[in-house]
Amino acid sequence: MTKHILLFTFLAAGLFGNAQKDKDKAYERMAQFVCECVNNKGEDLKNATQSQFEMAFGVCLFKAYNQDVEYYKNKGIKLNTDDNAMESLGEEIGMKMAVYCPEMLMSMAAFYMDDEDIVEAAEELLRINGFIATVEEGTFYTLIVKGEDGRTYKMLWLTYVNNHDLLLEAVTNKKTYTFTYYETEMYDNRINEYRNMLIVDAIEQQ
Repeated sequence: MTKHILLFTFLAAGLFGNAQKDKDKAYERMAQFVCECVNNKGEDLKNATQSQFEMAFGVCLFKAYNQDVEYYKNKGIKLNTDDNAMESLGEEIGMKMAVYCPEMLMSMAAFYMDDEDIVEAAEELLRINGFIATVEEGTFYTLIVKGEDGRTYKMLWLTYVNNHDLLLEAVTNKKTYTFTYYETEMYDNRINEYRNMLIVDAIEQQ
């Protein structure tokens, strides 16, 4: 009897795990569509207000879903007018958008940050002196920075970096600069887990 219970438990866990992976893939598919959809609005959202951004996001979310309703239903994703359900779906899509269109996501997030949040974010910025040893290409560029402290730092180049032109120079000249960065938890779809990553924020000459 115990063996049967254990077998059932393992089977159930496996089925749940596969279902969750399928759902994650569906969220990723929807996030890609939303990113492209909002990006296509281009100039219309250049100086958009919070409500205009939210409206564009909502419209694109519904377009993504209506593109293949049966597919999303089969993955356990349903659109309805329940505020809590919509908020939960928006959060899931938002996390996936961090991979496909991080700059857009940061622009949207700025609407929800008050002065206290900005101060808190600034306090969490970290700094090191070092040079860019190499750059790894992937979905995003990863800067391999050799710090003066002897450590190696892997920093994702996700969003606009202060002194952008200086960063382009730093990639090739191997000079030492001051890098400002922050640490955040992001979903890594290669390992299907969340992990802490370093995001470069600014670069300055010493």
